[in-house]
Amino acid sequence: MSDTGRFLVETKAESLLAKKETLKKRSFILKKVREFFDAEDFLEVETPIVSAYTCCEPTIEVFETLVCDDKKQKEEAYLLPSPELFLKQMLGAGYDKIYGISKCFRNGESWQSHRHNVEFSMLEWYRANEPYERLMDDLAGLFLDVNQAMGYGKNLIYQGKTYDLQKIRKISIKDCFKEHADVDFDKVSFEDLKIIAKERGYGKHETLDDAFYAIFLNEIENHLGTETFDIVYEYPYFQSALARKTSNELYAKRFEIYIGGMELANAYEELCEPKLLKKQLLFFNEENKRIRGKEFPISKDFIESLGGMQKASGIALGLDRFIMLFCDEKSIKDVMAFPFEGRNRQDLA
Repeated sequence: MSDTGRFLVETKAESLLAKKETLKKRSFILKKVREFFDAEDFLEVETPIVSAYTCCEPTIEVFETLVCDDKKQKEEAYLLPSPELFLKQMLGAGYDKIYGISKCFRNGESWQSHRHNVEFSMLEWYRANEPYERLMDDLAGLFLDVNQAMGYGKNLIYQGKTYDLQKIRKISIKDCFKEHADVDFDKVSFEDLKIIAKERGYGKHETLDDAFYAIFLNEIENHLGTETFDIVYEYPYFQSALARKTSNELYAKRFEIYIGGMELANAYEELCEPKLLKKQLLFFNEENKRIRGKEFPISKDFIESLGGMQKASGIALGLDRFIMLFCDEKSIKDVMAFPFEGRNRQDLA
């Protein structure tokens, strides 16, 4: 081995040893997460990470691969960005309280980001016959349980700021736009977002999604979860295609949580009607074809399984970001033993 190669090995070993206490905390936190759901009588489910089908939301860039058999026959497959395809099938089969801790994959993420890694851990759980407000209670209990198990009491201290986990602020997306962007949806329509975004220098946007995010990311998101534990709820219908609508059909039963200046979780009161879901997935594929020039296969089993589903709510929480909070780490890579780093040019030296 060359001197350069030996230096790289020693540097990697030093890096791993420097993370030892954090990795011990990570292991402890995962144990406490499972204990929380065990106490609530949830069933933990292991789901595949490779599948012939994938989530086809156009905002997600999926990992594609090929599965080969012994006769060299090939079939396109995907590394999954979420376990929802399989967890929802279990709901449709009659399971009522389920959760999974899964490795997930999303392409197109910044390698330099403190909050993203192409491979990450997702905690996802579902409650049958429960409204999405019940998931808010779960989150409050989970955060407080883990924080107290870590010896921190009711206050979470992250990057020098203190968050009282018993005082959660709930704010609608409508109020977020009014308070931080001076956009009042009682006076302007969602279509006006395209005009507003252009007038404010965020460019011309063809879709409501793009116009919404241009304003949200530039004027609103940096105010969320900076001083309080925030739940942002009732997103516009076009931002919540897989969620049930509220009594005001312009909005949907979806919420996200923000704490430590980070978005950590996304929750829906689930759209369970197979015909409506199929229609939405076909629309996703139209968008995929427009954006990427290709469509993704839609699982018939997934669509049909929802016929057995009644009212249900589900949430996906970024587990690595969750762990970052309790370890007081600024970067997601500091709570992973082996974050993705790319190939080193000296690997073969």
